[in-house]
Amino acid sequence: MYYFDCKMFDRFILMAKHVRYINVVLFVFIISSGISNAQRSILRTPKTDQDTLMVRVESGGSVDFRVNSIRKYNEGLEYNNWSRLAVLVILSSTSNSWDLEFKAFTEHIIGDGGNEIDLSYISIVAEDGGGNKDLSSFIQGEKSLESDYQTLIAGVDTEGDFHDFKIYITYRLGKGAEKLLGESPGYYVVDLEFRVTAQ
Repeated sequence: MYYFDCKMFDRFILMAKHVRYINVVLFVFIISSGISNAQRSILRTPKTDQDTLMVRVESGGSVDFRVNSIRKYNEGLEYNNWSRLAVLVILSSTSNSWDLEFKAFTEHIIGDGGNEIDLSYISIVAEDGGGNKDLSSFIQGEKSLESDYQTLIAGVDTEGDFHDFKIYITYRLGKGAEKLLGESPGYYVVDLEFRVTAQ
């Protein structure tokens, strides 16, 4: 014979009625330095005193997290390899390597109605995207979103074009120790910037 705890069931129903929708949208922006008229002609140009650093979004320019169930509040969401970036790098005579960095434009994830939630709910992982040159050994692991630049890929000491350097980006929301349960429901937005820097 099976017994069912009605009090626990009532508590779950009450909790479910109070769980409303959290929607977090990330918009991906790119910051580049240097201007290229033609990739191939730049790659044949001798080293100068100016770096040419360019990054572009090939897919996944926005991320829409829909937190609409108790399971999603408790377990979080992950969009694996959601964005694909491509990088072009020509280093100057004074630079030895390049990094890929990212940050949020604001200090919080901004919601409608004046609500805010911490940037630390969001984390990002980079992975080699299958370009002609493997970036796996330069990847720095999972990084939390902050308003200061965080380094996803560091110390790449080779040059190449958009076909050589491909990068997948995975986005995670509420997958760490902090859970979203208890945050105010609403529509939240944060702008995310990627940039390539020479070292």
